[in-house]
Amino acid sequence: ATVVTYTGEHFPVTQGAYDTSYDSGGDVALARLAPHGRSLYYSTFLGGAGADGGAAVHVTPDGRAILVGFTTGLFPVTEGAFDTSYNGGPTDIFAASLDLFLKGIRAHGASTPAACQPGAILLNATRMPVADDARFGLYATGAPRGAQGWLLLGTPSPTPTVVAGTALWLDLHLPLTRKRVEVDPLGFVESSLSLAGLAQGASFGCQLVLVNPPGCAATSIFSASNAIVVTAQ
Repeated sequence: ATVVTYTGEHFPVTQGAYDTSYDSGGDVALARLAPHGRSLYYSTFLGGAGADGGAAVHVTPDGRAILVGFTTGLFPVTEGAFDTSYNGGPTDIFAASLDLFLKGIRAHGASTPAACQPGAILLNATRMPVADDARFGLYATGAPRGAQGWLLLGTPSPTPTVVAGTALWLDLHLPLTRKRVEVDPLGFVESSLSLAGLAQGASFGCQLVLVNPPGCAATSIFSASNAIVVTAQ
């Protein structure tokens, strides 16, 4: 679940998010929680020195958050956007887009979804990757319910290798590590992945590959998430 609201300075934010500092006057708060609601994966402030608040958010098929809300005029804008000037009056509308990846996480490649589950299978991290962190983990949403498969760890490949109709974004000519996973009834999977012994600056690629369950009419017996590149901070 991804939510947006108006908040004060005590809203909890996650390490490595877009903006972890309150900007005074009231800020936009954007947060992503696990489907069961028990874990906060991403949370950020967004705004300027004035009052800013979020009104609605939509998550695109590739996992970006598109949010709209109000501002009193000091909201940060990007060069080349449709309108970079405050237009007067008590408030103005803003629109913004964030990728919801924490620092140290980069999207790589695209998902090969199962036809029985609408949208891409999106792989992301449960927390910012920090060198030697034993509590790091990965999660994915949009997976075929009840599927089983593997979390693959290896070296990212600039181009995919297509195996049985499924795009694999890790180099199959180099060593791979596999970890067994199972998708829950919500299409969600979470897996711990200790970074113990991983030095700052070291990186690796990850991708979720699943065997589609019976009755899931996909173009392949397999489906896969996007890959991500994890770099220890």
